[in-house]
Amino acid sequence: MITQVCINTGVCFPPETDEMHLKETPTENLADDMKIFESWADVDRTAAYINWKFVLHHEDGSSIDVPEQGFGWKHWSNCWWDNGTWGGTDTHCQEEEGGLPGFAAPAAAAAIAMAALMARRD
Repeated sequence: MITQVCINTGVCFPPETDEMHLKETPTENLADDMKIFESWADVDRTAAYINWKFVLHHEDGSSIDVPEQGFGWKHWSNCWWDNGTWGGTDTHCQEEEGGLPGFAAPAAAAAIAMAALMARRD
């Protein structure tokens, strides 16, 4: 998976490649031939949104980008820092020891999307 973290002004950090890993915990309500993969991106607390796309690697060594160009998905944080002020609908990131702002859901969505793409390929 390739991710790109952006701050509220639209400035984006260079894209980073992160490996996706097969989720070990069994998931209910999935077809037997489906698998769930997950990945984590290191996101700065001040980030406003994250772009991402997938790179599917095939057993024959070939790969394909999904989508072929650009980023296919963008997720906005619900809490961000902009020019000295906190913004968004949530306040959890304003704490000193806060977690990643609003990006757990997109990581889960990315894993499910990857599972669907892999199931389609087979």
